[in-house]
Amino acid sequence: MKYSIAVLLVGILVIIGIYASQSLDRSGDVSTISRVQEQSRVEEQPKIFALWDSLTAWYQLPLEESYPAQLEELLQQNWYAYTVLNAWKSGDTSAGLLARVEWLTEEAAPNDIAILVIGANDGMQSLSLATLEENIQEIISILQDAWLQVVVGGMQIPTNLEPRYREDFTSIYPRLVEANNLSYIPFFLENVATIPELNLSDGIHPNATGYAIIAQQVFMHLKENNLISDTF
Repeated sequence: MKYSIAVLLVGILVIIGIYASQSLDRSGDVSTISRVQEQSRVEEQPKIFALWDSLTAWYQLPLEESYPAQLEELLQQNWYAYTVLNAWKSGDTSAGLLARVEWLTEEAAPNDIAILVIGANDGMQSLSLATLEENIQEIISILQDAWLQVVVGGMQIPTNLEPRYREDFTSIYPRLVEANNLSYIPFFLENVATIPELNLSDGIHPNATGYAIIAQQVFMHLKENNLISDTF
């Protein structure tokens, strides 16, 4: 029962987030790469690209409390000299990310890391799952052609959608991970989604503590799977 409620609320979280986070970018619904460190340090250090939709942003929070910023701080504290680039876009779908991913990789160097979390908005809009899988595969191919290490973060859609659609949606991520021999985080919002004390009062966006848990989980995944190295 707890799992079903969690999946349902994550779906609601995603679709409401499409609208709630529009205020994050006053220049319009455009791609944003936000840097925590000064440009000189960005150029010197290996990079981690956080590719996601509005939930990668820092709604009602200072920039330094977003998950990418907290991930960068964790890395630095543990003697991993990486710069984390927050490449979010409100309401992003797989087609939207595919359209901009080559531009994002212009800043990449071999063995940089891309944390790819995409598809929840496709699912909430009941878009073609065949197209979703094709788009994600093409995104992965572009990232790999740029010599990035790709980490796939899985998402979930609500239980009130058609069961076969939900089952097919869920199966996309492990299938792509296996086909491309990628690192995999099965549910990116694990231990945060639907827990009131880890989210803002809107019940949608993680608060600083929620983002801290996500950052810690991502950090441990990178470390335990030997995706990062001591670069100091």
